[in-house]
This record gives sequence, structure tokens and C-alpha cells, in this order.
Amino acid sequence: MHGTVPTPADVPAGVYRQTWGPGAKFGFYPVRDATCWYCTVKASDPRFIDEPARKDAIRARVATYPPPIVSLIGAPSEHPITRAIIATHDLEKPWVHGRIGLLGDAAHALAPHLGQGAGQAMEDAVVLAECLRTNPDVIAALRE
Repeated sequence: MHGTVPTPADVPAGVYRQTWGPGAKFGFYPVRDATCWYCTVKASDPRFIDEPARKDAIRARVATYPPPIVSLIGAPSEHPITRAIIATHDLEKPWVHGRIGLLGDAAHALAPHLGQGAGQAMEDAVVLAECLRTNPDVIAALRE
């Protein structure tokens, strides 16, 4: 779940914070003059599927979390609380098919709160460039 709200008074300026608790991880970070927050929950939990009920379900899930989490969820917003399903790549499936290869999150996805997608993509690009430099056959270099 993800929301964007005008920054409540009890949210420290310029702070990124993540709280791990029973059944959910909750984080928030500044974006211009607003605050974005996210709450990871089990995607199949029916309480989080319907948009009108999400706010109450999230508030109940993190009711014991430290401030300012509850005020972030309760803050009025013109934006809906969005739901995104985080899935990982089946490692048994190949990352390369002919001249097409997966890099970064497409190849080895991680939850966005880990902040590793761009770093993995850059590392993959460096390794792929080295493989292409030492192996002129593109398909062989991708497989390598």
C-alpha cells in the first residue's frame, strides 16, 4: 500500500524512516512539500484489496507502531491509497532468451523498500559490458 499526504506537523523534516513490526513494514519519506508512505502487507489479505477499506485496515494493522505513523495514515489526501503487488522472478526461468536479457529488478526483483533495484541494474550493466567486451557473440555474452 502506498499513500501521499501533505506532511503532518509531527513528521520530522527531511527524514526517511522505516518501522518493522508484526505483519507489516511501514516507511515514509519526503517528496517536495508532501510525505509519501508505504505499508507492506500480505497481498492476498482481503482487508487491503478494496480501496475504500484500505485506510482503516492499514490503521488497524499499525495501531501500535510509533508516531508519526498513525498521523500519516490519518492525514487527509486528494490521492488514493494505491495497492501494488511485489513479486519476485522465478529463479528457475532463464533471464536470457536469444538477444534479450533481463537486468536489475527485472532479473532479481527485491521489495522497493530495500532500495536495491537501481544498484543491481548498474552492477548488472557493468558485468554485461565486461562480458560483451571479452565475448563478441552477443548471445553468448548475455548467457555468461
